[in-house]
Amino acid sequence: MLSILSSSYAAVVQLLKKFDFKYFLDLIIRYWRELLIIGLIIGFSIAIKNQRSYNNEMYQELIKIQGQEIEKIAEIHKQELKEREETIARYQAQITKIEKDYQKKLKDLSKKKDKRVKEIVKKRTDKPEEVASIITNTFGFEHVE
Repeated sequence: MLSILSSSYAAVVQLLKKFDFKYFLDLIIRYWRELLIIGLIIGFSIAIKNQRSYNNEMYQELIKIQGQEIEKIAEIHKQELKEREETIARYQAQITKIEKDYQKKLKDLSKKKDKRVKEIVKKRTDKPEEVASIITNTFGFEHVE
């Protein structure tokens, strides 16, 4: 194993001796603008790819959050509809009760009115002076004979 490493090391050293650093440095100095542009293009390409990946992740997260918000809004909407229906049912029950009470009181009033009319008619025949005083007191009319 040691012989393989020493032979590899020797090959690398031999290659570095053959490599002309001066020529390489001359190429870099001569074509530095082109190398800079290539480096910038590669750098921007990597940055754009990373940004696109980040934007895609953010987009997916945004879609997930919006889906959750839509679900919450739908649940709130269902709850509001349920509460509205309950409120309408209570309102209808109250209206029905009020109408029944009104009809009952209207019947009671009608019975009282009929009873009162019968009393007045009976008094008219029995006691006409008393009917005249009731009319005078109630409506402010004067009885003329």
